[in-house]
Amino acid sequence: MTRTYSRTFGAPKADFDRIYIEPDPRLYFVTLGALDYVIPDVAGPVFEQLVRARKEALGRRITVLDIGCSYGINAALLKYGLSFPMLYDRYASRRMPDLTTEEMVAYDRRFYASWPPNDDVRIIGMDSSAAAVTYAKAVGLIDDGIIADLENDEPTAADRKLLAEVDLVISTGCVGYIT
Repeated sequence: MTRTYSRTFGAPKADFDRIYIEPDPRLYFVTLGALDYVIPDVAGPVFEQLVRARKEALGRRITVLDIGCSYGINAALLKYGLSFPMLYDRYASRRMPDLTTEEMVAYDRRFYASWPPNDDVRIIGMDSSAAAVTYAKAVGLIDDGIIADLENDEPTAADRKLLAEVDLVISTGCVGYIT
């Protein structure tokens, strides 16, 4: 993977396409963790306040749409109170490279199920990466997933039905990359 980075206005941004097509999040965390990625942890407290405010205003559990959800990072923070550094430590551990993707799914499903969930929130994850959305749903981070590239395609009827249920829209990973 070639990484391009520049602080010059108009220069190309980092290209992380490869880490989003992997069948599990190990490369994602190793790559972004090494770059001191902090956006989910910075945005997390704001998202928590917004979730509380929407729940209070609506008087019920709310549905959150996470645009650019990747492997369910914001869901891990909102549903289970985890942090990006905690997840990075988990996925970058020496034991992880030896697991197959199927073993990772089973391992993560048990891991997330062991945490008490925030029942005030239902999370729909949306991303153009089928691998990332599929993984996030398989391990229980997102409740529903939409695999879509809305810059190039219209949402399907099923996608529109899910989108109609949304009470709050959040995003961290794709901010600055959507055109």
